[in-house]
Amino acid sequence: MDTSIRETPLISIITVTRNDRLGLLRTRLSVTSQNSVSIEHIVVDGDSDDGTSIELASPLFSTATIISEPDDGIYDAMNKGARSARGQYLLFLNSGDLLKDDSTLTRASVALLRDQPEWAVGISEMMSDEGRVLRLHGARRFHRKVFTFGLKTVPHQAAFLRSDIYTILGGYSLKFGIAADQELMYRFLLRSNPRSLGFAVARCDSSGISSTVDPTEFPNRILEFHNGRRHACGARVRAWLGRVILHAHHGRDRK
Repeated sequence: MDTSIRETPLISIITVTRNDRLGLLRTRLSVTSQNSVSIEHIVVDGDSDDGTSIELASPLFSTATIISEPDDGIYDAMNKGARSARGQYLLFLNSGDLLKDDSTLTRASVALLRDQPEWAVGISEMMSDEGRVLRLHGARRFHRKVFTFGLKTVPHQAAFLRSDIYTILGGYSLKFGIAADQELMYRFLLRSNPRSLGFAVARCDSSGISSTVDPTEFPNRILEFHNGRRHACGARVRAWLGRVILHAHHGRDRK
């Protein structure tokens, strides 16, 4: 696959990394194995000191766009990658994450080209260290109420976001810490429902940060911000998050 083609790619894959040389190599090999689809790969390295820079200078990364500098955290780095992207859609596949198989992006491109959705969502498989699928993150069919009530979150590793809408919405907000991905998905949802892809897009490590936090961490952080500041979607965000927090606490109390 030649990712150096200068025509506008359909999909920009953005990989954020810091001191995860081996995870980055796995992700890069997964991206370069994709067949018959127009993509570009942008790697944003947060000034790693574990030998990542040596890998980035190797032939394996010769067709990738490399940004290597200090950042203000994972979502700041993801925004940097998005600003450098030329693709119609953005996919944030971070260091250590893998695409499901060699035809994943070909399958996704069929729906993206046909329907031209503002965003599309698939499933992320959460993997054990032994390579077993432990659980699925996301749903085969997106349900607005299920997301709204906090029963399901959207895996950013399996979400294709139209780059022009991402820019209009301002990308990830750094105010929300690890809640930033779900807050951005909700702002996309306020515009339109996503196209449900119905298949696994990514494979991810089940020990990631968002897999181990308190279920009320996302809504509590976002609600704290929106309660104290004016926001174009503030009232609806507050109403949504109030329901999410209520459901999350109720679910914990029943255990």
